[in-house]
Amino acid sequence: LAIAGLCAGLWLGHGDAGMLKKGRILIDESRSNWEWTSPPFDHARYGQRSLYSYSLWRAWIELHYETRVIERPLQDEDLAQADVLVIKTPTSPYDGEIIDRIERFVRRGGGLYLIGDHTNLYGMSTVLNAIAAPYDLAFEFDDTFPLDHEGYDIFRPQWLAAHPALRGIEAYPFETSCTLRVPWSADHMIVGRRLGAEMVDYGHVNFFGNIKLEASERFGLFVQAALLKHGEGRVAAFADSTN
Repeated sequence: LAIAGLCAGLWLGHGDAGMLKKGRILIDESRSNWEWTSPPFDHARYGQRSLYSYSLWRAWIELHYETRVIERPLQDEDLAQADVLVIKTPTSPYDGEIIDRIERFVRRGGGLYLIGDHTNLYGMSTVLNAIAAPYDLAFEFDDTFPLDHEGYDIFRPQWLAAHPALRGIEAYPFETSCTLRVPWSADHMIVGRRLGAEMVDYGHVNFFGNIKLEASERFGLFVQAALLKHGEGRVAAFADSTN
């Protein structure tokens, strides 16, 4: 019985790797004015765009997959040439027609990867939640912090039960991610432990509170990355853009 229980637990905790596809990646920059994929990370450019840069992340993806970046409104023909759509840190809203277009893409077998950040920074959680609503998924307007130490919250996947999407990750440092609200059927890929969570403070320059647990605030386990099925496709959500 003990062995059977162990096997059942591993089976339930180990996510479905899904169907192998061509790996065509489409990164939508049309509504994102944060964490830019250009200019390149080098010794000639400095400032905010270099510090908060996704250029190396984009370069790594391009080493492994056919990758395109668009900076105009998303069209059906763009999605027809993609297997995975990446929407990262959007700061301007998508209209309903494009949101419906994305939902059809996922329902028909496409992958959607949503990347947010803490406290509804620059309104990005509001934008992401409009896109994520058809999947019963939401980015909370909060930030998280470790309860037992200061600094990063280090996530380390469990050896036997790690989700296939986390393959190759030994440790990941979260800084101040938001939390995710996900349906019961979702795979909880990353669950932060021993965390406090405080709601957005719009009176603070960075929307943070005091990053200390108070009586009215939540603490415990929080979902920071999740994956769920929708029709023939999948949606992945990640709650921290910084690291």
